[in-house]
Amino acid sequence: MRVASEALRNGIVFIGVCVVYFIYMRLIANTLPDSWGGEFNVIVVPFLIGVVCAFAFVGRLLLKIALLVAAAAFVLLIISGGGDPAKPGLHLWVIAAELLIASLGMLCAAFVNRLLRSRTPT
Repeated sequence: MRVASEALRNGIVFIGVCVVYFIYMRLIANTLPDSWGGEFNVIVVPFLIGVVCAFAFVGRLLLKIALLVAAAAFVLLIISGGGDPAKPGLHLWVIAAELLIASLGMLCAAFVNRLLRSRTPT
């Protein structure tokens, strides 16, 4: 029963992350100013998604990372479509960088979570 409830929770979180990330990338990402919007969309947002997913998904860390990468890659591939015909394959490099940053966000959050759990109350 526990495995089924974990799978159900991870499935719901996966769909939720996909929907929220898609809505953000489709409706909000292009409205940010050019002076800092690009960095925010490529660095800050994926990092924060990784942090949120570290606490939302349940299970082992590798499973959480796999679900995060699958959700983010799914959304980013849909948003980017086929990329720019003048620069074939460039969108895949940007997606890979965003996935790496999201994974780093998850690892940082998992590390902080482990530190907080290992502290003994005084």
